[in-house]
Amino acid sequence: MSSLSAIEKPDAAAISVMIQLGRSLLQSGRVGEAEQALELGVLLAETEGPPASEAAGTARFDLANLLYSRGRHAEAALQYQELISRIPSHTEAHYNLGVTEVLCGRVPEAAAAYRRALALNPDHANAHNNLAMLLQSFGSDDASRAEALAHFRASNSPEARYNRALILQEQGEVEEASSLYRALLEENPDYHEARNNLANIALAQGRTQYALEQYQRILQVLPDFAEAHRNTAMAQLILGNYPEGFREYEWRKRNPSQEQRNRMAPLWDGAPLMGKTILLHAEQGLGDTIQFCRFASSVAKLGGHIVLEVQRPLANLLKSVPGVRRVVARGDDLPEHQCQCPLMSVPYRLGTSVWELPATVPYLTLGAQRMAYWEARIDAVASEDEIRVGLAWSGNTNYHDNAKRSIPPELLEGLSGVPGIHWFGLQKDNLGLRIPGLALEWLESPATTFDDAASIVKSLDLIISVDTSIAHLAGALARPVWLLASHAPDWRWMRDREDSPWYPTMRIFRQSTAGKWRPVLGRIRDRLRGLVSDR
Repeated sequence: MSSLSAIEKPDAAAISVMIQLGRSLLQSGRVGEAEQALELGVLLAETEGPPASEAAGTARFDLANLLYSRGRHAEAALQYQELISRIPSHTEAHYNLGVTEVLCGRVPEAAAAYRRALALNPDHANAHNNLAMLLQSFGSDDASRAEALAHFRASNSPEARYNRALILQEQGEVEEASSLYRALLEENPDYHEARNNLANIALAQGRTQYALEQYQRILQVLPDFAEAHRNTAMAQLILGNYPEGFREYEWRKRNPSQEQRNRMAPLWDGAPLMGKTILLHAEQGLGDTIQFCRFASSVAKLGGHIVLEVQRPLANLLKSVPGVRRVVARGDDLPEHQCQCPLMSVPYRLGTSVWELPATVPYLTLGAQRMAYWEARIDAVASEDEIRVGLAWSGNTNYHDNAKRSIPPELLEGLSGVPGIHWFGLQKDNLGLRIPGLALEWLESPATTFDDAASIVKSLDLIISVDTSIAHLAGALARPVWLLASHAPDWRWMRDREDSPWYPTMRIFRQSTAGKWRPVLGRIRDRLRGLVSDR
């Protein structure tokens, strides 16, 4: 066989044969041989010079696509870049380079590649869609979100319209989002993701029965659609249908985003424990743990020895939960146990209804010495005739929906003007913040613990809080607590009621319109005036 250097002028036919051979080998599944054939085709074509540039471009494009399909994204990107350097007008090379740059983690380079593809072909639907997805995922400002919407509109593919609806839904533009979802479903009734999101909007609007019907339509076709099961759970729990709701809530464990820990002990099935040691473990936020740790006493009545594994800040406080034999901070070594159960699965295992909740409060007790310390601190700054009110206006800022349940601090001035109230700030992440009209007293410091926060809460006359761990803590300690609930609150606060079956000392003040906190704060202020007057 002649060496490549001996071939002075390979003809176009030979180049074409080599490229077609590579494609045929690829279709036959002989990927390694296909790669070699395409590499040789590129080399032959580029040896011939400019007359074969189109053939070389075709071969290099096929080679880059092959490398991409094999997961060799960095090598594919280099081939696309080389092709673009020789044929700058190759639109699909720019587009595919954008795809590979994303997979290589080079987001700015990917965006630039998509923009170059669009400059060559302004109607490239996939480039519009992919650039919009990058802007949506990595752009944090309003300009990026606006540009993303513009690109989704320009694409107009079903995927782009779905993604556009997602952005609008996230921004609260639910009517336009719903219209897009409905249009997609008219074109394709099996677009289950669109139906699921349409139902989520209805659920947030209080149209719970309609939402349930939509989730059921999905599950009739896709019985393993975990997200529809989880959303069904939310709807049933909001309605107070706890046995059905908690059964469906078990599907949360199939959600890839749900933290799963490797536990060797078998999952408890709800049967009597006959002296076995069972590990009950926290799985979500601090508030969830405070709310659900009450079920330890119910499990203990089935003959179990309870080991409770919780977040480290709660470990000392939850030692007082009735029925708990031992508390372990998450990350520490676990004692021997025969079975285990996530805390939020216990109501399902017990078959608990809304009427059977263990709602006796308090179910947390505090150390006398710590209580005496904080009571003295509070007595030193507040007079006996003042009502001592703790205020929490924001939840965990890492929670994806925190903005909806939190109140901008500048609105809290709406609580001012009520004499006889001594205000205490309960936002450890906002220590020292000044609110016009409210002389907030700050007792905590960066060094105070959750046990200190519990003692402060226990020592106050009233807690006013958004949906965060402070509200749960006040309820578990049997302190009067006024919950500020958004228009579409979490399932545990249900709908259209001022009380809570979970916490007898709680009263709920709800938004009547999404995002509108001023009327809620006005009702709180009027109720505070009534308290002062009664005292």
